[in-house]
Amino acid sequence: MGRRRQQQKARRSPSEIAALRASRAAKHQEDVELGSLEYEFSRGLRVRVEEDWHGDGDGDGIAGLQWAGGVRLARYFDEKFERGWWVGKRCIELGAGCGLTSCVLAGLGAEVDCTDAEPRHAAAAVAGNSAAMRARCELEEGATFVAPRCAAFEWGPELPEGTGGPYDVAFAGDCLYAERHARALCEALEACDATVAFVCGAVGPDAHAAFQRLATDKFVVEDVERNHRRVFEWDRRALLRLRRREVPPPLRAIAPATKSPLSADEAARRGFWLEISPSVETEGRASISIDGGLDLPTMVVDGVLGLDECARLVDALRKSPEASFWAGERTEDTVAFRDADTLEFSSPLFAAEVWRRLEPHLSLRSEYVLEDDALFDDPPASWVPVGLNDDLLFASYSKTTAGFAPHTDGATRRGPNVRSFLSVIVYLNEPGDGETRFYDGAALRYLERSGNRWTAPDDFARGDVSPKPGRVLVFDQRLAHEGRPPRTAETPKHIIRTDVMFERRPRVFDAPIDREAYAAYDAAVDAAGANRHDDARRLFEHCRRLSPALAAACGIY
Repeated sequence: MGRRRQQQKARRSPSEIAALRASRAAKHQEDVELGSLEYEFSRGLRVRVEEDWHGDGDGDGIAGLQWAGGVRLARYFDEKFERGWWVGKRCIELGAGCGLTSCVLAGLGAEVDCTDAEPRHAAAAVAGNSAAMRARCELEEGATFVAPRCAAFEWGPELPEGTGGPYDVAFAGDCLYAERHARALCEALEACDATVAFVCGAVGPDAHAAFQRLATDKFVVEDVERNHRRVFEWDRRALLRLRRREVPPPLRAIAPATKSPLSADEAARRGFWLEISPSVETEGRASISIDGGLDLPTMVVDGVLGLDECARLVDALRKSPEASFWAGERTEDTVAFRDADTLEFSSPLFAAEVWRRLEPHLSLRSEYVLEDDALFDDPPASWVPVGLNDDLLFASYSKTTAGFAPHTDGATRRGPNVRSFLSVIVYLNEPGDGETRFYDGAALRYLERSGNRWTAPDDFARGDVSPKPGRVLVFDQRLAHEGRPPRTAETPKHIIRTDVMFERRPRVFDAPIDREAYAAYDAAVDAAGANRHDDARRLFEHCRRLSPALAAACGIY
C-alpha cells in the first residue's frame, strides 16, 4: 500500500501550495522550502531530494513530498547509533516517498530495499545521490556500498518480488493517512520479519487510533524519546521502536496434571488440620486498597489462621511426598506459566472451619444474578453463598522465578445448582515479595517474558496484596491476577487455594437422573477442551439420553 495512489489530480494552485508550505513551516523548519531540498548528515553526507508539489503524472502529491517523519528517522539513524552499527544491516523502508532515509542508510553501509506504492520519486533520489552515498559509505570500516533497491509495494502480507526477510530493520515515516493503512502497515511489518522496526508519524487521526490498537497486539511498542519506555498510547508524531511480541502458549496446552488427592483422614494424619473451636478469633478485615478502582470485589481478612496453624501446615506440606510439579511434566512452557509444587486433598471439616472464621468479615452480596445463565434463562438464576469448596489445593513457590502468570480463574461447578463466583487464597507465610497482583483485564492481551516466566506490563497493574501468615484474599474470579515470585529461594511462598461456593435458588434439574446427566455434560466439556472429540461426542449423547430437558438447556439437541 505505502503511499497509495489516488486518482490523478490537477496541478496544485499557487494558493494551495502556499497553504501546504505554511502548514509544514509550522511543524518542521527543514520541510519549508519548495522544490529541491538538501539535507546534511554526519561526515559530510549531503542528500538532495526533488519534491513534486503538484502530483503530476502517476504521482499523488503525497509521495512527492519530503515529510517530517522521514527526516526525523534519517537523523535518528545517523546520530543515535554507534559508528559502524549499520554496516551490512539488511533494511527495508515502507512508504519511502522521496527516499531520503533509504539514501542515508545506504551511505552508512546498510543494504536497503526502498519500497513505495509508486517508487519513482525514491528512485530519482537514489540515482541523484549515488556518488554522495558511495563516498560516505567508504568512510565506514568494512562497508561495501550497495545502492538502495527500489521496488513497488502496496502494503500487505506478501513482500514484492526481489525483496524478502528476515530484515534487521524495517522503518516507515509519515505513512499513515487513512484508517485502512494501519492494518496494511502492520501486515507489511510482520511480513518483513525484522528484528526491530521504527515508525515515525501518523498523519490521519483515524489511522493513528487504528495503528495504536493493532500495533500493540502484534508488537512491543516503545517510545524512543521517552527513554524507550513501553507504551500503549502515544502522540501522533512519536518516534516508535517496535519488536515482535512473543505470544504465550494456549492454556489448554499446559493443563494441570491429574493427581490423586489425599483423603481427609490421611491429610489430617499428616498435619493438615485446623483447631475446630469457636474460641479461635479472627483479626478481621485488613485495610488494603487496590489502586485503580477494580470494578469487581476484592476482600482481605487477616488472622483467619493462627501462626502455629500456618507453621504446622507449611511443615506438613514440605514433608509430603505427594507435593509435585503442578503440570506433571516440567517443560519450558509449563514452568514459564506457573512454577509451583501442588498437593490436593478434600476435607469438608477443614473448609467449613475456614468458612466459619472468614464469613462474618466478608461483604458478600446476598445473591448473584446471571442474566445469561445457560441452564435456566427465565427468570434469571439467583445464587447465594453457602461455604467454601472442600477441595483444597496447597501450593509452594520455591524459586525467585517461581510465579503464576497473569490469568483469570475458572468457575468450579458441582452439578447444575452449585458453583463458585469468588476465588480464595489463604497465605501461610510471609516470604518477602510474592504478592498477588491485580491487573486491568486488557493486560492478558499483552503478556511478556521476564526471564523465564510470563508476566504483564506494569502499566496495567491495579494493586498488590502481600502474603502474611493467616491472611485470606477473596476476589471475583473474573479479575486478572498474577502470583508474583518470592524474594529468595530460602523463603518459598506457601498458599492454600479454594473457592467460595454458591447455590442456585430455586434449584433446577435436581433429580438424580439430571445430576447424572450434568456429570456427563461436565465430563464432555472437559474432553472437548482436551481435544478428545470422540469422547466428548459420546458423553454429550449420553447426557442427552439421560435428560433431554437438561441437555436442551445446555445447548445439546
